[in-house]
This record gives sequence, C-alpha cells and structure tokens, in this order.
Amino acid sequence: NAIIDRSEMSDINEAWLNVMSIGDSLSFAFAPYEMFSENGSYLRANTPYDMTFLVTMSNGAEGYLPSKAACDYRGYEYYTTLFEVGTAEILIDEFLTMLNTMKNG
Repeated sequence: NAIIDRSEMSDINEAWLNVMSIGDSLSFAFAPYEMFSENGSYLRANTPYDMTFLVTMSNGAEGYLPSKAACDYRGYEYYTTLFEVGTAEILIDEFLTMLNTMKNG
C-alpha cells in the first residue's frame, strides 16, 4: 500500500458544478472530471427527478475523480487523481443538494 500526499499535487480549489432540468422529470449534472459509474448510479438512485444523467468532462477536464470503491483497487486512476479519496462522493452529494433545491425551490 502506498501513502500518497496529494496536498502539493494540485492548485485546484474550486470547480464549476452545474445542474439543469427539462420539465419536472429530466435533469442533468455536469462535472469537469472523469467520474466513475458508481457515482452516476448513486446519483440516479437518489435524485428527485425521474431521470438524471451525470455528464462528465464538461466545463473543463480536471482529471480522474474515482469513487471510494475504485480507489480500493489502487488502479491507475487512484495514483493519478489530484483529489483525496472521498471527493467524488462529496461532489455527488452536492449535486443532490443542487437537484433537490432546483426541484423543490
């Protein structure tokens, strides 16, 4: 097991996160990262909309943002990501907050 200190790897401290809906049943969440299917599945399972699509690599391309489960495998994405383990889940929770606010006012 390798311990990776990512504190000096990136100067990224903010990101543009966008959500959009079409009517009351369809929504999109846009992230500037390459995210993993587990993140999209969690988003779809918890969205207030009938259908929600996670659109990755939009508004820029800031690299891989693997899920916690993917980090357990210590694959290429784990070693090359600029972000701490768990960042993807924080971002998905933020998307869900944004979608709920958009849907419910």
